[in-house]
Amino acid sequence: MTPEPFASAEQAAAFLGIERRHLLALARKGIPGAYAVDPGRKRKIWIFRLSELATGIAEQPAGKNGGHGEGVALSQENRVTMRSAVSRA
Repeated sequence: MTPEPFASAEQAAAFLGIERRHLLALARKGIPGAYAVDPGRKRKIWIFRLSELATGIAEQPAGKNGGHGEGVALSQENRVTMRSAVSRA
């Protein structure tokens, strides 16, 4: 079985349907699936595993506005894509 490749912040944000800036804020808060390339650096570069992100977002409690954790509101298309990504992992 081939390991899942890492995705850039741009690819991961597009996958989730959120802005890159919001994804990076979630990464700094410790969302599953986000990995700092060089944790010792002050300004971190982040890479992501989409299946872990999908699971992490799905497991987050609903935010104040009814979205999925941290205000991430997922479209129906992204929910289906995320389910298939999680089932492959």
